[in-house]
Amino acid sequence: MKKEIKAFESALKILSVIKTELSKSSETKVIINKTDELEIEDYDSASHKFKYINRENQEKLDLIFIILGKSDAATQLNKITEVEEYFKEEKRKYEDYYHSHRKLILTSGLLFGVLICVLLM
Repeated sequence: MKKEIKAFESALKILSVIKTELSKSSETKVIINKTDELEIEDYDSASHKFKYINRENQEKLDLIFIILGKSDAATQLNKITEVEEYFKEEKRKYEDYYHSHRKLILTSGLLFGVLICVLLM
């Protein structure tokens, strides 16, 4: 769960950089170079793929890189904002799930560890 939350935070950071550069009227190549400069764990800048984002959400992110430079800046900014809002909501869902199930996960992990110790003795 934490990895997915971190991946969404990183994706939001990338979308923020793209929005900032688009509002400066930067060229597509400059925008992509700016996103490649970000040092993000579990992100392949060559393919723009995240390790811990599911296929459906990865396709939404891929769409952003596909539309860069293919339409006017306003349209691109609108689409980026739409995806950004969607990712914020997805991140919130993962955070809610993590916080509501964290105690259960920790307790079951601890009990499983104790069970293994007892079995090995």
